[in-house]
Amino acid sequence: MKRKTKKQLLSILPIVLVALVVGVAVGYFRGHKTTGETRIARQMTGIDISAHTGQVDFREMTKDDIRFVYMKATEGITFVDSLMPHNFETARRETSLPLGFYHFFRFDDDGTQQADFFYQNIKDKFYELMPVLDVEDWTNSKQKTTEERIAAIGDFIQRFEQISGNRVMIYTNKDGYKKYIKGHFDNQPLWICSLKEKDDLDYEHLFWQYKHRGRFRWAEGEVDLNVFNGTPDDFAFMIMLQTSINHNPKVLENAHLNMVCDTAAGLNIYYPQYSRVDLSCGRMPNALDSDVIYCAEAAFTGVEAKLFRHNNIAGDHVENGNYHKGYVCRTNTACFAWYNQESHFSLGNGHDLLPAAAKNKGMGFCQVSIIHKGQAQPLWRQNNNFYRALCMKEGKLCIIDSKEKIPYPAFVDYLQQYGVDEALYLDMGPGWNHSWYRDNRNRLVELFPHVHDYTTNWITFYK
Repeated sequence: MKRKTKKQLLSILPIVLVALVVGVAVGYFRGHKTTGETRIARQMTGIDISAHTGQVDFREMTKDDIRFVYMKATEGITFVDSLMPHNFETARRETSLPLGFYHFFRFDDDGTQQADFFYQNIKDKFYELMPVLDVEDWTNSKQKTTEERIAAIGDFIQRFEQISGNRVMIYTNKDGYKKYIKGHFDNQPLWICSLKEKDDLDYEHLFWQYKHRGRFRWAEGEVDLNVFNGTPDDFAFMIMLQTSINHNPKVLENAHLNMVCDTAAGLNIYYPQYSRVDLSCGRMPNALDSDVIYCAEAAFTGVEAKLFRHNNIAGDHVENGNYHKGYVCRTNTACFAWYNQESHFSLGNGHDLLPAAAKNKGMGFCQVSIIHKGQAQPLWRQNNNFYRALCMKEGKLCIIDSKEKIPYPAFVDYLQQYGVDEALYLDMGPGWNHSWYRDNRNRLVELFPHVHDYTTNWITFYK
């Protein structure tokens, strides 16, 4: 089947809840319709386990290309998987993999009570994957009618999302989808089980379970194998959306939010939770510096690439309160400066902002204006590329990347659709677009990992 365009329809975290805590509306994920061949090719493989799996050597497992782990937490209203506490604690201690939980739905138990039971058993645990409701006829009660079962599933979803502030993803097989899900819960993220590798799934899904009896040296028993239906970048954003706010305020109190991420049509958006912004000149910020939460190349660099000189940077600039003269670049049309805990954008060569930035121990640089005061500026290029911009939206500073290579005018259109008030171009291109951020577990996440050895300048956000 021909691959369909991704529809960004489902909020992984409720917008109102996140906005109250971090002031940012989070994005949407759904997945697409695909063939088995295209899903296998993505190779974002993970496992789901339960007590039936037996003991798992998680440290040994990390030597294989396993990207995520789901584990059974509960079933019905009384059963807790006997290995869930051990599996979670061990996986958290011995791996840095995203973890998640699922609940096996019993048709003969009340849906609301099952939601409460599931939530009570996972609410104190920090997990990065969407909670899952496992819906299937296998080993389940046959006492209730199909209509009663569908109603109970709805009760579970409504109750769990209400008390947890999170979306519920549904796991089922093709028969279960047709019987219980299709036409009733089409807006829930879907994890589908289909054991035919070339089987076309004619509906959108986020995960695909393609094997039940995987055997590995690190597992005592058999494990289920799954593929994420998206790119590594999609997966990273899903994880960031999930961890941007924890479901238990008790856990959130002790966590520092490094980054809140969002997605929109054609765009990936980063909101660093920073206390300071600076310009790093001559050397990319050290990845071992745990105070750095995001960095990306800022101003254009001139012809000299190997040896750093301030006059090889396009336009005057300020780093840590120090004013430097750059070379005159006619492409530059605007300036960004940060000082006194405030962001400033202006048109021109920065002579109105940079002296103030230097005086107040701030930073600043010049670049191409994309949008100023909500108005698109004259287009300065047309070609296809990955694009990045430093933006202001509703008073919050963010960095926005295009999801793929697109024409520059399309990037401008996407920024306007997202509603940014200011957008300043950031240097991009093969090697130049390399950047990284620190996620909410302090792990380094690379963006465009091809690194060049040029000596240039980076806008840097600090905790």
